[in-house]
Amino acid sequence: MARSIFNVPYNGNAAAARQIVDGFMAREGFKLTDYNGTQVYKLGIGMAQAMQFAQVFYNPNEIVIHGWICAGLGSATMGEMDLNGFVGMMPKKALKKRIDKLIGELKVLA
Repeated sequence: MARSIFNVPYNGNAAAARQIVDGFMAREGFKLTDYNGTQVYKLGIGMAQAMQFAQVFYNPNEIVIHGWICAGLGSATMGEMDLNGFVGMMPKKALKKRIDKLIGELKVLA
């Protein structure tokens, strides 16, 4: 599992954090979907560009965001790729930018 991990300190108000995350992801076009038995946010189907994924965990004093892409089509992918490196640079950069923007919105809960 190659994922980039982002840790965001917050005040522990998980309901408010979920509201911010859900609203942000919806505005960005992500859909909540099942991925290997867990709920993740997914953007794209892999036709023209790699699928982008984010998974969010709400711990008592920290929100943990996992971000990764999968190249391929539907369930026929080349596996998970973190947001570093040259392969898949454009979708990686786009997802990293979105996660940074989400982190900025979550700072109101710090």
